[in-house]
Amino acid sequence: HFNNYIKINFIENVFSGYDAKLILKSDKDKKITLNRSNKNILTTNLIDINELEKVDEIVIVYDTNPEIIFSKKLYGKIFNEDEVSSLIFNDFELVNNENSFYYDTFIGIDNEQIKITDNFEKISDPIIIYPNTNPFKNYTILKYNNPQIKKGGIYQYNQKNEKWIFKERLNNNGYAEVKIYSGGIFCILNESTNPIIKNIFPNNNSYYNTNDLKTISFNIIDSQSKIDYNSISILLNNKPIYFDYIPYRDYVRATLFNSLDKGENILKIFTNDNIGNKSDNEIIFFIK
Repeated sequence: HFNNYIKINFIENVFSGYDAKLILKSDKDKKITLNRSNKNILTTNLIDINELEKVDEIVIVYDTNPEIIFSKKLYGKIFNEDEVSSLIFNDFELVNNENSFYYDTFIGIDNEQIKITDNFEKISDPIIIYPNTNPFKNYTILKYNNPQIKKGGIYQYNQKNEKWIFKERLNNNGYAEVKIYSGGIFCILNESTNPIIKNIFPNNNSYYNTNDLKTISFNIIDSQSKIDYNSISILLNNKPIYFDYIPYRDYVRATLFNSLDKGENILKIFTNDNIGNKSDNEIIFFIK
């Protein structure tokens, strides 16, 4: 996307060596000559986005006999930079605000073929929102609404790291919305892996002098959906204690301002991930 213009690229898996043209299919087809910008990439010159207003299919035709033809359905619309509008695709809806785009922008949505790893359950088909190479001026809102779905959340695929990133959990009505600042690949996923609580100090069934125990610390890890900070709870002898959570280190630390009584002490830790999976741990330690 270049201001009010776009370029369309067609990437060959194997260099064909053939010339080709692109056809924008609508009630009045438009033929565009393709040039090679790279050995395996055929590209158009700049196209005014208004040319896409009623286009529902893009066709690539090779100059061969018989003709070799590739086609792809096109679903999208032009978002005017100063008007609020929306685009609905299946159970997803993209809504802009009056400050979302630098200029009038063509936004397309399509199904995307991408492998979902075994640690996730696929709830919806993945979608791709494009253009996905240029950031928006400001956020748009991606909504999902399906009252029949009671689990999962919106995830975005990080193509560089090949990893799904949690964005927002569905509520009990099957609804969620999230602010996005560029196109990309999105999907409704669910997972059932409980968070991990480890490296707990004090250690279980251990003895300490009063002066040697000034802090409580542990790590909480959830690689699929990350930890829900608001769910973390620490009880010491059934009384809540305050703590600091450092997300980038997956680390929780609590300072003990009062000395503990001699004898048995019970530490309980509770946490959820952002999708609702729960973990807890109980540690018994002793003050000499």
